[in-house]
Amino acid sequence: MSRTPAATDRLAELGIDEGLLAAYGSFLDTLEAPPGVPAAVVELCRARIAAIHGLPQPEPQHAGAEALAAARDGNVVGLSEAEQAAIALAERAPFEHHAMTAAEVARAAAHFGAEGVVGLLTAITMADANCRLALTLPPARQVENLTGDA
Repeated sequence: MSRTPAATDRLAELGIDEGLLAAYGSFLDTLEAPPGVPAAVVELCRARIAAIHGLPQPEPQHAGAEALAAARDGNVVGLSEAEQAAIALAERAPFEHHAMTAAEVARAAAHFGAEGVVGLLTAITMADANCRLALTLPPARQVENLTGDA
C-alpha cells in the first residue's frame, strides 16, 4: 500500500467510527491502481502531490526509487510520456486544479483511456485530499491537550 497513511492514521486517532474508517480505507485501496493505470504511475502522482504539500513519501511499493525521486522533484526528464502526462495532472491538483486543461486530460487519456483517466483523476484528487487531511488533523496528543484528556 503506497497511499499516504498519515491521514487515515490521524482519523483513527480521533476516534472515527471503525466501520467508516474501514470503508474509507477500502475506497482508497481501489484507487491504488485504477483500471488502465499502472500502480507505479499512481504512486508517482502521489509522490509529486506529497512533495508539493511538503509531506514525506513512504518507501516505494511499485515505482522505482529513481523515478519516485524524480517525480517528487518535478523532474520528469527520463520518465515515460505516460508518466509525464500523469504527473502534469498531479501537479495541477493541489493549487491549480481549475487551470487543468482539456489538452492535459486528453494527453493522459491517450495513454490510459477514458476510464483510466477518470480513475487517475480520482486517485490524484484523493491523494491531494489525504495530504490536506494529514496537514490539518493534529496528532492525537495535540487533540488530547485540546480536550483536556491526558
